[in-house]
Amino acid sequence: MGVGAKKKGYIKNKTTGEVKSFLYNPSEFSDSRAVHFSEISSPGSSYPKFQYVSTGARTFTLELYLTDTSKGTVADYLTFIEKFLPTGAKFNKPPILVFAMGTDVRECLLQQLDRNFTDFDEKLKKKEATLTLSLIEI
Repeated sequence: MGVGAKKKGYIKNKTTGEVKSFLYNPSEFSDSRAVHFSEISSPGSSYPKFQYVSTGARTFTLELYLTDTSKGTVADYLTFIEKFLPTGAKFNKPPILVFAMGTDVRECLLQQLDRNFTDFDEKLKKKEATLTLSLIEI
């Protein structure tokens, strides 16, 4: 075993090149992928036939725990993550997000962002948060 901190994962904005490392690597993430079939009915058949049509996109969800540190604040990370959501009155294509943790490196779009704030300072500035990111691999 080596000495020192474990290698951290990161999220990168593919458009701007901005990168945010994880302060705490997610403890787990799981992914799923659907397979689409078309049902074919034929006269006299007692059971339908199925034809493979396509696979669905791979989706996965992960939780990030954020806390204010000397390397950054919850507000900084929120601003960074929220750039992956569509903005403005007209449709603007959100940037591609690169998720990397260990040998997993995936280009994704942010499909859903859930935010849970758990600690505040005396001015009610957010000091701790848990973000749940639902990503779709492209």
